[in-house]
Amino acid sequence: MLTVSKFGIPLLSMWIFGVVAPGSLQTKPASRAELDKETDAVISSVGSWLDRGIEVYGQARAELWPSDASIEREVNIYRLRKEAGLISSISDRDRSLSFNLLLHRPSVGREYFDLRFSSSELEARRMFSLLIPELPASDEWGELRALAGLNEKNVERRRVWAQYLDLFVIYPSSRVPIETKIKDENDDQTTRFLLRSLSLLGMRESLGFIRKIFETTKSDERRAAALFAMVEIMGNELLPELEQMHAEGPKTVAERDLGLKYLRERTSKDNPHGIIAIENDNLFLGRFGDLYSNPTMRWLKTRRHLLDEKAKLSDSEKSALFDTLEEGFGYGFPAVRGTLSRSVNMSDLPRLRKLRALMFYRSTTFTVEDAKTLLKIIRSLTLK
Repeated sequence: MLTVSKFGIPLLSMWIFGVVAPGSLQTKPASRAELDKETDAVISSVGSWLDRGIEVYGQARAELWPSDASIEREVNIYRLRKEAGLISSISDRDRSLSFNLLLHRPSVGREYFDLRFSSSELEARRMFSLLIPELPASDEWGELRALAGLNEKNVERRRVWAQYLDLFVIYPSSRVPIETKIKDENDDQTTRFLLRSLSLLGMRESLGFIRKIFETTKSDERRAAALFAMVEIMGNELLPELEQMHAEGPKTVAERDLGLKYLRERTSKDNPHGIIAIENDNLFLGRFGDLYSNPTMRWLKTRRHLLDEKAKLSDSEKSALFDTLEEGFGYGFPAVRGTLSRSVNMSDLPRLRKLRALMFYRSTTFTVEDAKTLLKIIRSLTLK
């Protein structure tokens, strides 16, 4: 049993909640059950970002962000768990506390994340589901952490990190590290994910590198992945070359045929990447438009004219909209996505990337779809 104070309150609780100094805990270490109980109490008092769900729909950052004292309690219980050797890669308890700290105290949360993902108990087959939403919510650091994972010795784990990048890469700074890793990687599946991640970035600076792989590799899987990336980045510009291409290998032939079909049916010289215009979601607005506790819905209350199908925002209106979307963790984005997509330019990329990270703070049914739409807006700019 834990040492208690003269008031009958466990000293562990009193230290975590800032009532006594850490030295008071040295009389007797806490058991696992006691630490787990205290961890649950801290998470319950602060709230878990993994479990926000529908309650975050109409709430703003100011309402949900914990006090400094609450964040300090999270840090304290993490340190106790670390000292006791109780950090688990897969437990919901550690995952909730780790994600909270990634948001509330990033330096500590990153250390916590690394401890969880360096554990030998974490099998590769379980990794991917544990990366979401923690890494995309962690802004550029999350992407840097995935890039670092590409250096692991275990090939199955490298595939997981590469698969994450294939779906979530968003920062231009990742291009060179990905290209460097492709040169050294001997696993075709990992390489395929990484080549596809370059296509997601959509940077023409990668084309020379990708084309060299396509022209020199003996691997059918790598050649097919390189061809996919070329189609994605070059768009309609590649069509004449693709029509004359003599492909070898079943995967490369299949990729060429799919590329031809896509470029012929979805692209043109005027729309080389087949970009489909994004429109505001009027059904979303009809359902949640009166949710004025949310900053975006409140901002739109007197600005419905900005939702007209051809409306564009002035620079000041655009900045204000970004502010309100960020304050509400991206909630309300469907209602304004069309207007925003018509109004952004290359200078807005940092705020678009920040907004995508904030969307993953809220685990709702809208998060993934909103993040995909936002990525389309980003790629519509980077592919130009």
